[in-house]
Amino acid sequence: MSTAGDTNKRHSNSPSDASAKRRKIVNRTKPDGLTREQLDETTCYIKDGLRHVNPYYFNFKTFTKGRWVNRKILDVMVSEFSGHDEDYYKKKIKNGDIRINDEIIQEDTLLRHGDELSHRTHRHEPPVVANDIQFIHTDDDLIVIDKPASIPVHPCGRYRHNTVLYVLAKEHSLDHLHPIYRLDRLTSGILVLARSAKIAAKYGGMMEDKLIQKEYLAKVDGNFPDEEQDVDAAIVVQRGGNVINTVSSEGKESRTIFQKMSYDPEEDTSIIRVHLHHLGHPISNDPLYGRGKKSSLSSENNITPQEASDPDCPECMRPHLAPDEEQLSLYLHAHRYSTPQWSYETQFPPWAKTKTETSSTTSQT
Repeated sequence: MSTAGDTNKRHSNSPSDASAKRRKIVNRTKPDGLTREQLDETTCYIKDGLRHVNPYYFNFKTFTKGRWVNRKILDVMVSEFSGHDEDYYKKKIKNGDIRINDEIIQEDTLLRHGDELSHRTHRHEPPVVANDIQFIHTDDDLIVIDKPASIPVHPCGRYRHNTVLYVLAKEHSLDHLHPIYRLDRLTSGILVLARSAKIAAKYGGMMEDKLIQKEYLAKVDGNFPDEEQDVDAAIVVQRGGNVINTVSSEGKESRTIFQKMSYDPEEDTSIIRVHLHHLGHPISNDPLYGRGKKSSLSSENNITPQEASDPDCPECMRPHLAPDEEQLSLYLHAHRYSTPQWSYETQFPPWAKTKTETSSTTSQT
């Protein structure tokens, strides 16, 4: 355990001392699969066709990065985590909600190599479409589902319980699953999950070797050419305000074949989205690469007074806009995934069943 003297040596007005006692060692080992404690953090409910997560307290944890070493904790929080202002972080440090190695600190406490930084916060998750997850196939090795649009596969950003992995664990008792590939949050369709890391590695290798054929449906702008379009164009990641991909000779080799299926003259995953944009036919409602409306969804909506709240939580006090269902989906659907051993496909999504321009694609990336 740390002593008062040990704590003081971490303040900015104390000299560094290589022989100073270290704080208690933090175990970096992560549990295999989701724990019951994680699954029971909060509850969910359905309202207006959306799956909502009740706000809950959550400890964000991360280890000290090299650029944070010997910097004051308050300075790091303000500069590296700009979602809140300095007054918010001062209050969190004073209340003990921001800690180092699970110990109370002060604003001028210095970070050291190996320190675990934790931030207890009142967490709000955005809602997702409340469509049930449809099971396409299950066996001892694989689970194949039709992923609804709007729900991420893994916990990421502000999403945790509103993710495929958490929903399958909480509502279907399916834990220790390993997605073989990733579908974007707004993309719907076939998602193959392995029941073990060994099986996931096997099919992950097949993906790298281009032994898995992928077919997608997309509704795009304009009158797509009648002849098959073979796009062999490398893609590179561009980082800025938004992380997007773009065609570049310096990028990773990628190939997509497009075939027009239908066209309605009354209506005008990441690689596919970029290649369609490159052809001049972006997905109609793509907020990144298309000409569709930007989603107004920034957080969860319709929080009732009866739900959990925190008087110090700025998110609890903000107004929340109800998203339109179109803003929770992308006109891109993973329709079929195939290997020499098996082939799984879904039904067409509602937007692909009408007489609108729809492009079926096969990506070999």
